[in-house]
Amino acid sequence: MKSKLFIVLVALSSYCSAQNSNSFIDSILQHRIIKIPEYKQQFIAYESKLFTMPFGKSEFNDTTGIFLLHDADILSINLVFTDFPANLNLKPLNKQRFIQLIKYLPSSTINPYTKWQVIRQMNGSTQQTAKGMLHGFVINYRKKFTKEDTNKELDYIRFVTPDAEPIKLDEVVEEQQKPRGKVRYWEIIHGTSRKDEITFLDRTLKEIHHDKKVVEAKFKKGDSIIAITPLNAYRNKLITGKEQNINLKADSLFVLLDVLPLVDNRPIIPVRNKVPVVIKKDSTVINCIRRNKFKNILVVADVTSSMSPYNAQIIQWLGIESQKNNLQAMVCFNDGDGKQIEQKVISSTGGIYGEVYKNTNQIEELIEQVMQKGSGGDSPENDCEALIKAIELFSNYDDIVLVADSWAPVRDISLVNKISKPIKIIICGNELGPHPDYVTIALQTNGSLHFSDEDVSDFSALKQSKILNIKGTNYLLKDGKVIYALQ
Repeated sequence: MKSKLFIVLVALSSYCSAQNSNSFIDSILQHRIIKIPEYKQQFIAYESKLFTMPFGKSEFNDTTGIFLLHDADILSINLVFTDFPANLNLKPLNKQRFIQLIKYLPSSTINPYTKWQVIRQMNGSTQQTAKGMLHGFVINYRKKFTKEDTNKELDYIRFVTPDAEPIKLDEVVEEQQKPRGKVRYWEIIHGTSRKDEITFLDRTLKEIHHDKKVVEAKFKKGDSIIAITPLNAYRNKLITGKEQNINLKADSLFVLLDVLPLVDNRPIIPVRNKVPVVIKKDSTVINCIRRNKFKNILVVADVTSSMSPYNAQIIQWLGIESQKNNLQAMVCFNDGDGKQIEQKVISSTGGIYGEVYKNTNQIEELIEQVMQKGSGGDSPENDCEALIKAIELFSNYDDIVLVADSWAPVRDISLVNKISKPIKIIICGNELGPHPDYVTIALQTNGSLHFSDEDVSDFSALKQSKILNIKGTNYLLKDGKVIYALQ
């Protein structure tokens, strides 16, 4: 009797599971259709796999590599097909295609942040042209982020950063500078005979003290004196925080650097170690900034995993247009400095750091430091907290520009009403419509959305409870929050 009951329960469970899958698939086929001329697979800030199917069929040609997706963070699943024959109901065929996918990848329906889309290509006007177009599934995903992945992204940022200008001799520098290279670090770094082993700005460190007179007493021709905050001295491992002769609460510390070696009366600047990387072809950030001519910019940048191609563009923009750029300050955020998910509390997740702009190398260092402190860990990010803090930290700016990961939900979207300035959002990583949270931020702050080839600032349709189409995706305003529209 127990055996029969068990069989009945298993059968009932399988039946319910099948019914849920059918309802899920029907909902996608009904509500998530995007019509475009022809689909182009993207490879920028994430991994992308293509599993093709024959024209008019629901079987995969090849499922090699699908096992790589079982533990991955699946960003989107796109069913791509052609509108041919135009008068034929293709839903039954596409439903069978989804059933096949879920059979091979049952975990695909678990992640609530996965974006499901049905992409109907409209250029297949004849059977011949339709057969030559893409049919099947394009799955965009991110692998679990490792320390090695972080190092690769850091190498990418360093590679695009231009070398710093040589420090002029016979000049005392009175402003805070940033290092061009890595500081060599030993266990004992102050008050010992090994002080000559410490370098900063590729120069030998001779003295560091909160009393400028102490530093000036050891100054010789060709040396440089640099003012630096205690926090940056600690970050660059010039101090341990336990020195007896250093006041950590002082506004500035004074660093005395030795003269650079000379060849033909010219200072030698050591070549920065740059690991060769493959430059990823994307100009979204640069295109948006150039086209819109933003003024006196405060940039707020997501530096979590896979955003390096876009943050590298900020550095490239600064390097290429150093005489024309009008960056006032930059804030970077990493969604919590590596906190566990359960520790990420709305409005106090943290991992947000900002500085007034001085030079390109300083911005590269800021990005690098914040990346090293954490890389997010899960899909949602603390964009709103970062925007609110950026507005609190800085006041000398006109335009606030958020460089955002289009795939990532905004963890703290409930804080959007506390953002007091219009936000101009550069959408990175997805050309088929951003996550609704970014539409919400743009709408509620009277801001705008910016893509590589298009800008969106008119949200009147949403305010009138109508559907707004952005890059092929439909949106609707509900209870003050933008959602995907169900047509």
